[in-house]
Order: sequence, then C-alpha cells, then structure tokens
Amino acid sequence: MKKQILFTPGPQSNCMSEISSNIFHRSQEAENIFASLKTTLQSTFNSQEVLIFPSSATETMDIFIRSLDKNNKNISLINTGYWAKNIEKIIKGNGFKVVEYQTDIFNLNEFQLEDIIKNDPSDIFFSVINETSTGFMYDFELIYKVLNKYNKLLFIDAVSYPVFYHLHTAKQTTCDFFLMTSAKSFNSYPGFSFIGFKNEINSYQIFKNEGYLTIELFKKFESINQMPHTYNAALLQIIKNNVEWTLKNDQQIIEHVNKLRTKLINEFQKININVYNKDFIEKSNLVVFYFNNQVNVNQLKIYLNENDIFFGADLIAKNTIRICLTISNTIEDIEKLVQLTKEFIAQL
Repeated sequence: MKKQILFTPGPQSNCMSEISSNIFHRSQEAENIFASLKTTLQSTFNSQEVLIFPSSATETMDIFIRSLDKNNKNISLINTGYWAKNIEKIIKGNGFKVVEYQTDIFNLNEFQLEDIIKNDPSDIFFSVINETSTGFMYDFELIYKVLNKYNKLLFIDAVSYPVFYHLHTAKQTTCDFFLMTSAKSFNSYPGFSFIGFKNEINSYQIFKNEGYLTIELFKKFESINQMPHTYNAALLQIIKNNVEWTLKNDQQIIEHVNKLRTKLINEFQKININVYNKDFIEKSNLVVFYFNNQVNVNQLKIYLNENDIFFGADLIAKNTIRICLTISNTIEDIEKLVQLTKEFIAQL
C-alpha cells in the first residue's frame, strides 16, 4: 500500500500508538481510560467538567444546542466564515432564531461592545476561534469580559485551534463552553469530541434537555465514566495517549511544525504561491495558500490526490488550498508536495 501524505488534521496517531486489542466499553478498563482523559482535559483547560462524545464536532454541537431551553428563541452568532455558517444551520435546525454579527465586532472597544451586548436578546453567543476556511484566528477576551458583565454565555468552537501553540494560556478562560475533537484538536484519529464547561453543568440555567440525546444524558453517564451507547474504547485509549503526548511534547511539535511551515512557504513563494492567512501563521499549524487565476485549485487537488497527497479544499471561493502541518509530516512530504505542484503548473 502506498503511503498517503496527509496535510489534514487526521486520521493519524501523533505518538505512533496503535490499537492492539478490543476493550469492552462497560469494563473497568474502559472506565479508567475515560476518567483519565476527562481529568487531563479538565486540568489542562481549567474546566469544572468535560463531557466526551463518540461523535463529530457537528453532531456534538447539535446535541448541545438541542439541549438548550427554547423559552428564549434567540441565539447570537459571530460569523467568522464557513464553519460559523455551519453552526448557524444547526441553530436554525433546532428551532432557534439567529442574531448575527460580523467579524468587525472584534474591532470595537469595550464601550461600543457594551452598547451592543446589553441590548442583545440572546442568553448565549456562539463563534469559532480558528476559522478553518480562512486560517484566521480571533481573540474573544474583551467580548467575553463584556458578555460576563451582562450575564451572557459564550460557546467557542475550538476544533481547529492548535492547542500545542497555546498551552501557556490554556487556563485563562475566555469562554463558558469550548468544543474540541480528537482529530483536529489533537491530530489523532477521528471519532470523539469534547465539550468543556467552565462551571458545573447543573449550575447552568440554559438547559431544558428535551428529547433523547441531550447534555443531561451524557452528564448522567459521565458521572460513572461511561457513555450512553457502545463506543470503541480501544480507540479512545489511543486518543488518550495522543492527547497526553501532545500536551507533554508541545515544544517539540512547535519546533517541527515551524520548520515545515518555513520550508513550505519559502518554496511556494518561489513559484508565486502566497499565504492568505499570513497575519495568523506564527502560532498556527494551518497555512492557507492562494493561487493566481491560471491555476485551478480543484484540478490541482485532483492531481495531488491521485499522487496520494491530501489537503483541505477551497472553502472561500478565492482559489485557495489549506495545508495543516502536524508532527507526522516530514521535510520529504513538503518536497513532494512542492515538486508535484510545480509539475502540475508546468502542464498548464
């Protein structure tokens, strides 16, 4: 089998740990794995509680929003781009109205924010800290300060947030709820996602928990270190190992990713391929490149896929590709990507 070069967050195992055996999901061993991972995430991100879900970020977001009390039909959303619009679909799909703000809200001072937020009809705001479609990152510190003043809550989609670059600020809470995943947040295998709660879940008044799959259901099973349904406990063991490895080896990952990123940017610039998110790459493993109109990035993607190189597609209609660099990538991977890109362009 040919090696597939992945310039994507997953699936992979960043500490080369592989599934070696089956683990029954109701066994003591499975409960120990669950409890250990939960404790690690709580401690790292200063969360009173963490729920673990055997599902994608989108499915987990849907469970969270479905669990909210619909007495207040309004939910506010700061629209950062493609993935924020995905949240909008989930909000509307659960019967809520969206109060939408654009990214210029990040340019406002505290007094300007107060004028907006004190009159906002919602109890909770949603947004994305690292918009994967553009590679842009956003600072919620001031917005969160003002939201707190007016007793409003903030849910942050941190799925693509490169945690290893930001562990020094991980305990500085700038949201009430955060969402991460095993693949994108920790460059591991897909299949699990995590919601961190700043306070104890039962202290929040926003949940009604109508229906079956709810925060209340997962909280009930979390209290005994289990999940409501069958899940792959052996895979969760690997993900636990990956999470722990990432948190302990953040500097090694940073040095490796920085080296790869510098190499790739320099080589691409030689052939007139430039960085779209240049203001944000210093502390990110995601680089978004844009091409001139001569190059059709969709055709480039097909060509590179045929040569076993995979990366993120253009989600903003600006002729871009998204390269996610991980500890699993090598200089040889970069060289092959550059060489094949040159060959594709030469054929035009």
